[in-house]
Amino acid sequence: MIVDGAHTGKDLEERFDAVVIGSGAGGAVVAKELAEGGMRVAVLEEGAHHKTTSHTDLPYEAISRLYRDKGFTTTVGKPAIPVPMGRALGGTTVINSGTCFRTPTKVLEHWERDLGLHSLTEASFNPFFERVEREINVVDGEFKVMSRANTIIHEALSKRGTPGKALKRNIRGCEGCGFCCYGCPSGAKQSMDVSYLPKAFLAGAKAFTNTKFERFLTEGRRVVGVEATFHRDSGPSTGHRLTIKAPLVILAAGTIHSPQLLRNNGVAVENRNLGRNLTLHPATKVFARFDEEVNGWQGTPQAYYSDLLKDQGITFEGIFVPPDVAAMTVPFVGRRLNEFMRDYKHMAAFGFLISDSSTGRVVRLPFVGTTVLYNFQEADIEKFRTAIAFLARVFLEAGANKVYTLLHGYSELSSEADIQRLEKGRLKAEDIDGMAFHPLGTCGAGRVARWDQRAGEGVMIADGSVVPESLGVNPQVTIAAFGLRAAEKLLESRP
Repeated sequence: MIVDGAHTGKDLEERFDAVVIGSGAGGAVVAKELAEGGMRVAVLEEGAHHKTTSHTDLPYEAISRLYRDKGFTTTVGKPAIPVPMGRALGGTTVINSGTCFRTPTKVLEHWERDLGLHSLTEASFNPFFERVEREINVVDGEFKVMSRANTIIHEALSKRGTPGKALKRNIRGCEGCGFCCYGCPSGAKQSMDVSYLPKAFLAGAKAFTNTKFERFLTEGRRVVGVEATFHRDSGPSTGHRLTIKAPLVILAAGTIHSPQLLRNNGVAVENRNLGRNLTLHPATKVFARFDEEVNGWQGTPQAYYSDLLKDQGITFEGIFVPPDVAAMTVPFVGRRLNEFMRDYKHMAAFGFLISDSSTGRVVRLPFVGTTVLYNFQEADIEKFRTAIAFLARVFLEAGANKVYTLLHGYSELSSEADIQRLEKGRLKAEDIDGMAFHPLGTCGAGRVARWDQRAGEGVMIADGSVVPESLGVNPQVTIAAFGLRAAEKLLESRP
């Protein structure tokens, strides 16, 4: 059942066994598992419920409807980095690319060996991975729906003798329309609003959309419920409130907002790590102009990857954006922008993300509110240099006549000499124009949350904030596994 706060013309007060704040990769999993386990479950979602049939083929409109801050959430630091996040029932899974990786074995071994998190082992997590993958239908991507931009890289890497692989994706009947990041219009992508949440509702869970969490209800040090306000779609409060009494609160508001909700309510504030140790997987893309028409926006944009440089903390993945989005986001103006867009149908692109050694923190600044502070360290600048040089060489070998980077001072590369100039030249953090899609770690297990993901009496965390450190791969399966782990522990501890 879904209650739309935008159209609830009165205050509500209800009782549940558990309330989940957030409906993304962690929160939706917890809600389904607890509801199927016999608990009365409420889900609070600040965004609206957007049915598959409502998804548009106009990217700018989709960004305005589905993205927090209309896609303009940005870090403060060198460089400033946009961090797109979903604001809808299903959370960021509604706007992600559908890419699915398990937590890498080396990462789990590091957590156990170096962080002392002996319960976070591959043996203990594999059953969670398997259950999540079955539920969201993780399958190998198909070459027949890949964009030409992906297959150009596949052909070039294969000629080198180092082919990549089709990405695993959570899909059923993908048509390759290319709108994964703007709400899948066919319903093929098994985001949480399509997979886990409908089953949660069948088991009796109740979601409140357009509903903004305000504060915890407490008795002594124990959290016993929440208060929230109803809002009009992406707009002001309706003036009505929701009060929920529940002995269990599962915080799944995301890596940026969960630590602030704890801090604002005096939970775990004694822990100096609260809001710290933020990692982002900074990323960017490289464009290349070919004589052939590529039309890279046709087909699945993120369908192929290479982990050839994974030991250097670099993962290459397909990426492409529609022309209207490209025109808004490439750092070109005037005649240069006009020439770039004129040639856009001849452009291919490929991207990468890095496992960042840099860390940031989430703070609350006067008159500003929740703010993400993050600065690139030298090691991560060098990862960007290495990855961009690698992609430039691959594209030129594939027959591109020009490569475009998003690095100031090195925006066009047409030869090996240009690439060597990039490799040997000065590169500062502020020269980098990138994005980051995977914030993690601000309530990390073993640092803020306990090993069992509890952050206080009556509060458990089940989102990316509880992931201890950078993964180096897309995290939605990892976050869902942490959600499944949290639900299992809650069900085991029921009286």
